[in-house]
Amino acid sequence: MFDRLRWQLLLAYLGVFTTILGVFAIAVRFVFGYSLRQSLSKELVILAKVAATRVELQSGRSSVGDKFTGSNLALSDRQFEWFDRQQKLVDKVGKLNVDLPLNLSSIIQFNKD
Repeated sequence: MFDRLRWQLLLAYLGVFTTILGVFAIAVRFVFGYSLRQSLSKELVILAKVAATRVELQSGRSSVGDKFTGSNLALSDRQFEWFDRQQKLVDKVGKLNVDLPLNLSSIIQFNKD
């Protein structure tokens, strides 16, 4: 007699539970992603400031010092690029192919690939 009502209530409870669980999972993912991106940004800013203290002038062109461009930075999953005020490439380190346009309003740019 109440079989249909029982199935409707069961499906309604499952739907509400699935919706709540999905919203919670999405919220956790965004918060975790934001936190991870912020910590990575802070580390990259510190790394760039250290590199800026080691910029050398060689034959009329700026370059990042050899101690900074060691093997610990030349990984296949990252690339660092330095630009001057005229938006010309000063130096780059790494093997990753980055084809992002230079955005002066952002200190750090991430390649979304």
